[in-house]
Amino acid sequence: MALDIHIVNVGKGNCTIADHPSGRLTMIDIDDSRAVTELEKAVRLLLKGVGVTNPVDYFATNFPNRSIFRFILSHPDMDHLSGIKALFTKAVISNFWDTEHDKQCDSWEGSPYDEEDWKFYQKLRKKEINGVTVLKNIRGASNHFWQEDGISILHPHPDLHALASERDEYDHVSHVVKLSHAGRSVLVCGDATKEAFEHMFNDPDVDMTADIIIAPGHGSKNHIHEDAIKSVGHKVTLVSVAENVDYDRDYYTKFGTVLTTKHVGNIRINIQDDGQVSLRTQSGDYSDQ
Repeated sequence: MALDIHIVNVGKGNCTIADHPSGRLTMIDIDDSRAVTELEKAVRLLLKGVGVTNPVDYFATNFPNRSIFRFILSHPDMDHLSGIKALFTKAVISNFWDTEHDKQCDSWEGSPYDEEDWKFYQKLRKKEINGVTVLKNIRGASNHFWQEDGISILHPHPDLHALASERDEYDHVSHVVKLSHAGRSVLVCGDATKEAFEHMFNDPDVDMTADIIIAPGHGSKNHIHEDAIKSVGHKVTLVSVAENVDYDRDYYTKFGTVLTTKHVGNIRINIQDDGQVSLRTQSGDYSDQ
């Protein structure tokens, strides 16, 4: 059985879905705030553009009648949790991974996001949603379910909680997880900060090595800790980023191939039991990269 990883083109936000050899599904983040209408999709196709994908629709289409074993919220920013209420309404989800924080969202005027998603998230945090187990895992936490699924938790760490609160910057407590199978791995970085990467880099028990990295902070130069990123040893960088939003392509091309969702659309990684990796997008096959 293979490990199949889908990086959904949601625009500026993130949504990654892992179909594990165990048969369990993991979803990391969601953002439906930039979803487009069917007419807009048709126009984009005529113009040979990839367009933005609604992650709830994508899940329903690609994983019909499947439940989500765990939903991992990397951190409490709306471009990583927009659409969470719709997802939990339409899909059966057993486990919800959260982070320790004290973030508040009080102003919604002019926001592109739906306040109902934030309210639903608060209900999840308070364990008010029946049938959902809420976990706040930290670096090094282990359980036989995620060991079987090849998930390693590299971040968050309690040392960064105070910094996040003091600066009101909750990227500092973003999940960083490594998805592994057959000796190959993908590092999913959320919006982890330079400080988070420095903390991981200085921890001798953290193994950040991976074949593919999903760049932190949508590829922003402000999230690059050069020593830490270099230590990953990857040859492919994937960036979830919206049109008209800059990312540090010059930096990431030092390591090899760089693919962005705004250019190639949805991305699918397949890791076979023999370690063979294929990487396909809406615009082409990059398996030989």
